[in-house]
Order: sequence, then C-alpha cells, then structure tokens
Amino acid sequence: LFLVPLDAERHWYRYHRLFADYLRAQIGDDARRDLHERAAGWFEAAGLASEAIEHALAAGAIDRALRLIESAARPAFEAGELATLVGWLDALPAGRIATSPELVSLQAWVLFETGRVGDAVALAERRLGSSAVRGPAEGRLLILRGMMATVTGPDAESLAIEGLGLVGEDPLFRSFGLLAAGLARLARGEYVPAVETLRAGFETARRAGNPMAVIPAVN
Repeated sequence: LFLVPLDAERHWYRYHRLFADYLRAQIGDDARRDLHERAAGWFEAAGLASEAIEHALAAGAIDRALRLIESAARPAFEAGELATLVGWLDALPAGRIATSPELVSLQAWVLFETGRVGDAVALAERRLGSSAVRGPAEGRLLILRGMMATVTGPDAESLAIEGLGLVGEDPLFRSFGLLAAGLARLARGEYVPAVETLRAGFETARRAGNPMAVIPAVN
C-alpha cells in the first residue's frame, strides 16, 4: 500500500509520495542530515555518483561531496553535462574548490564552454599565479589561456606548448592545445607548420572520440 514500483522487474521501489511527505514531516534537521548521509553512502557503494553527490550536498557533508565531485567532474564534463557540473560546483564553498586543482581546472573550462570567458580566464590566471608546482590541471589552464591568446595576445603558442607538456597523453586537452598552437602559427602566416599542427590536433581529437574535441578541430 505504501510502495510504488519504479521498474517493470520490481527491483526498485519508492514510498508513495503522500507517505514519504508524512515521514519527512516527522524528522528533525539532524535526522534528515543523517538520512541524507546514509543515502549518499549507499548510492556511492552502488556506483551511482550523481545521486550520491546530491545526498552528500543535502547532508552538508562537504568533504564527501568534494571527493565524489572530484571523481565525477571529468566524466560529466566529457559527457557535456555542463549544467550538472555547474550545479555541483556552485554548491561547494569556493575555498574548498580552490584546494582541488582538478576542480579548479574543470571549473575554468566549464566557464569557458558556457560563454563566461572573462571569468574563466581570471580563474585560470589566479590558479596559475598561485601554484608553486604545476601538473596536468595547470596544463589544462595553460591550454585554456593559449586558446584565448590566439585572439587576444602574442603568447598563444608558448602557453599551449607548455600546457601540452603538462597534460601528458590526455587526448581531449592535447587536441585543444594543438588547436591553439596551430591557430597561433596560422596567425603568423606559417601556413605549412600551422596545417601540420592543426592536422595533428584533429587526429588527436578523433582519438578522444569526444564531440567537444572533434567539433573545434574540424572548424
């Protein structure tokens, strides 16, 4: 009477909405947070990252949410789920995001991809200016700066090349870096090297198999 099946095989159920509302009305804030944290643990163990993140954030379990988002952010970015990723990042304290190079770099790229270019560049410059040690995350930010410098400055190629040296064999961001370097060479009139670099970027984008890489490379 109190359950509603969620699939034809009747493996998944939820409470009837009226009964669920009644149960929620009976618990206090502490119990509610505890239930959300238990749900986050269950969904994490079941491999359901989005649901685990939702409950961890609802529980105010920032450490767990940060860890889960660090693991889920790159797949969400590559899948084009930018609104979902923005929602996760907006729910985290800015100071906690700043402790994660992975999240800072992806946040900058999400801002870039959603048209907030100025915010993306400012975030990239803050991180690059404050990081004593640089790794793949900073490489992505250098490539982002290189992409922007193809239209705003003369140092696009050097930024892109430095970024390529840090991102390693990451086909998605290597394709972006090669695109930036190729466009910089094209702008200087170095047509043959530019075409070679852009062709390498296209082949790398194809290996990535991701529309976010292939479409800019084709254009």
